[in-house]
Formats: sequence, structure tokens, C-alpha cells
Amino acid sequence: MKNGFLSTYNILEGMRRDNIKKIVFSSSGSIYGKGVKLSLGEDDGPIFPLSFYAASKVASEAYISAFCNICGIDAWIFRFANIVGPNATHGVIYDFINKLKKNPQNLQILGDGNQTKPYLYVDECIDGILYAFNHSADGLNYFNLSCNDTINVKEIARIVIKVMGLKDVRLQYTGEETGWPGDQNKISLDPSKINCLGWKAKLYSEQAVRLAAQKILEQINV
Repeated sequence: MKNGFLSTYNILEGMRRDNIKKIVFSSSGSIYGKGVKLSLGEDDGPIFPLSFYAASKVASEAYISAFCNICGIDAWIFRFANIVGPNATHGVIYDFINKLKKNPQNLQILGDGNQTKPYLYVDECIDGILYAFNHSADGLNYFNLSCNDTINVKEIARIVIKVMGLKDVRLQYTGEETGWPGDQNKISLDPSKINCLGWKAKLYSEQAVRLAAQKILEQINV
């Protein structure tokens, strides 16, 4: 709450006070909750978030919209896929690598391994933000920033194991449908809006995951 919605609100208040007119906001695909479609577009709903994190993003987006309307602020909101790459401090790839470093024979996987989401490499995320910022000019601009496919946790585990050069690793699942309370077990973001603007991710989820695993492993081994 403090690092999510309240920090966003304080920034907006500061912008109003100091007459700053542009904001770029990092939101999340988690705002859609379970969703009602297999591939969720920016205007799909209803929006019922499953976690406090997601709820803070929804609240932040709502206040940004209000500030745009009342204070004449221009905003660019980006609902991210799972962003992966070097310098990670958490996340499924980072966690798998660290678990396998401690025990190369066994990998515990939260949930049933079927959790399926899109993964976007961090360099492409930055490129997409800058492209949309420079090529859209509505008062309130909002985009799904994602690749066009998804990958599940089982496949991510196989990729990480291969990148680490391991064999005969036992995969042990905790068995729930989701990895933790508030997690989305399946989500696919439709990036058509930003694709039509002229930007498209070059890497598929599998490629982004593999490259991220390689980069994280390189940093850990230094």
C-alpha cells in the first residue's frame, strides 16, 4: 500500500502542485484478475484483482485517470507481462536457479506447474515504453506491454535446468492451482494496441526466459 498506491498518489499531488504535466506509470497485467477471456485487451473487464499488489495498481490507475481529467496531466500507463532479465532479485527464474544451486538433484515448484503467463525481456520492455511514449498523444494512454504468447512454469523449469547444464533433476510440485494466494494461474495479454502503434516484441516468452536465465546465471557465477 505505502510503496504502491500511496507513493503514486503522492507523486500525482506533487505534479499538481508543481505543474508537472507528464507521467509514465508501470502497472501490471495482474490488474485483470482471473479475467473473462483467454487473451485480455486493455478495455476488457470486469477488473477484480486477486492480490493487494494488483489492487494497488488498479487504484493507482484510477487516480491517474482522475488527475488527467481534473489537472490536465498526460499519462502513459503500461500493463506489463512478467518482466525478466539480468539483475533480478526475485521471480521464478531467479528462484529456480538459486534452488538448483543449493540442490541440483531436486527442484521444488510452487503450484502444479501449469501456471501460464507471458514473459517479456527487460530490454524490450524499456524499448516498448519509450516507443509508446514517443508515438501516442492522448491525454490518457494505456497499453498492454507484452509479447504475443505465453509459457508455463513447467517449461520454465526445463529451460533453467538446461541452461544450468543439469540432468536427471526431480521436479517436485506443491500441487496447488496457483503458486501462492493472490497469484494468477493463467493470463494472456493482448498487445494488439501497441502492435498497431508500430511496436512489437521480438522475443517470444520462451526466448525471453532462456536469455534471462543465461544472464542471471552469469551474474551469480561471477
